[in-house]
Amino acid sequence: MPAAYAGATTPAPPAPERRSRTGLWVGLGVGAGVIGVAVVVSLFILAWSGSSVGASSPAAALDGMVKALQNKDIASVLSGLAPGELTGVDELWRETQTKTAALGGDVPKATGDVIVFEPRTVKWDVEELSANTARATLSEVDMTVGFDAAVLGDVTAAQKDKLEGLGADRVDGTRYLWDVTTDDLPSDPVTVMTVKRDGGWFVSPLYTAGEYAYGSSRKAQRKGPPDYAYDPDKVTSGAGSPSDAVRALAAAAGAGTENDLVALLSPRQLAFAQVYHAFGDEQVSGSDVTIDGLVLDEEPIEEGRTRVRVKSVDVTWSTGKVEIDGSCWRAETEGRKGPRTREGCLADLLPAGSESLAHLLPDSLAVVAIEGDGRWYVDPLQSVTTIIGDVVNELEAGDVDQVQELARDLNEIDYDSASG
Repeated sequence: MPAAYAGATTPAPPAPERRSRTGLWVGLGVGAGVIGVAVVVSLFILAWSGSSVGASSPAAALDGMVKALQNKDIASVLSGLAPGELTGVDELWRETQTKTAALGGDVPKATGDVIVFEPRTVKWDVEELSANTARATLSEVDMTVGFDAAVLGDVTAAQKDKLEGLGADRVDGTRYLWDVTTDDLPSDPVTVMTVKRDGGWFVSPLYTAGEYAYGSSRKAQRKGPPDYAYDPDKVTSGAGSPSDAVRALAAAAGAGTENDLVALLSPRQLAFAQVYHAFGDEQVSGSDVTIDGLVLDEEPIEEGRTRVRVKSVDVTWSTGKVEIDGSCWRAETEGRKGPRTREGCLADLLPAGSESLAHLLPDSLAVVAIEGDGRWYVDPLQSVTTIIGDVVNELEAGDVDQVQELARDLNEIDYDSASG
C-alpha cells in the first residue's frame, strides 16, 4: 500500500530545460552528507533525548519524516529514527556546549535552514517484510532538494569551485538546488527501511545502509536471504555484568567467531548486521591470539549504563606479545632479524610542539556497557562518544588553537612519501 504526501496543491511551474543529469545523484550524495551533518548537529543543539512512541505504521513513519523535513522540524526528524542507533551523541553535544560556553566561545544555535527540502509529491510502495521490518521503495517524486552552503561560513574560492562542480540545477545565493522528478530516479530502486521498536514504527538509517550493502555483497548473499524477522529486543546473549561483558568480548576478539563478538554488542545497534549477515562464523583474529590479564574497573554512569576501564591487559600471539598498562604499552615481537622490544605511552605519540595536549589523552582504555533485560552488552557508539566527551571535558583555554594547529600539521603530511 503506497504512502503518499503532497506538500502543495498548486502544480509547480514547468521547469526550464535542464543540463545533463549525470552529476545529479553525485551532487545529491554530497548534499545529503552536508545535510546529514547539519541534521545531527541540530539534534545535538536541541538536546533531543531520543524518546518517541514511533508511528502507527511504516507508511505513517515515512509520511512523518517527509513532513518533518519539509517543516525543518529537526527534533521530529531525529525522533523518527530507530531508537538505539544514535544513543550517546546528544550527551556528547551537551558536554561540548557546556565546555564551549565555559571557555568563552560561541555556542552554536540550531537551524534547519541548512536543509532545502521542498516536496510537492512523494510516494512510496511499502512492503512489510515481517512483523517488525518494512521496505519502502520510492515510486513517484516531484521535489526540490539541496543545501545552504552558508553552514560552511566564509566560503573560499576553492570551496566555491567545488560546490559549483556539484552540478546543481540552479544556485540561489548560497543555496545549491536540484529539481528531482520521477524521471530522475536511478535505475536501481531507491529504498528506505523502517523498523518497529517499542510498539511504534521508525525509519532506520542502519537497516537502509544494510539493505544496499547486502545487494552488492556476494559473501552476505551466500549466507542466505536477509533475516527480516530478527528482533533485537528478544536477544538474550550478553553477559551477567558490565565487566563480564568486556571479558567475554575480549575472549571472542581473541579466539571467537564474528558472531560470538556481535552477540556481546548492543543488540539494537548491531541488529542490521544480524539481519543482513554482515558477520559469520569466521574467526575474528585467528586461533593463536590470546587476550588475558584483564584488570577492569567499573564506573556507573547511570542506571543501566556503566563505563568499564581497562587498567591492564595482555595480548599474545604466535610471534609476539603486547602488555598494556593504563595508557602505556610494551611490545615484544619476533621478526626475521630476531626479537624486538618496543615500549611507550600515548603521550609519546604527540608530535613535537604538541606536548601541552598530553592532559587530554585518556589514562586507560575504556568502553561503555549497557543493560537490557538483565543482560549487559558493550555499546560501540557510546564507547566512542564517551571517550570524545572525556577529551572535551579536559579542554583548557589554550587547547583549541593547539588542536587546530596539530590538525593542520597532520593534514600537510605527505603520507605516500613518509611510507616510501
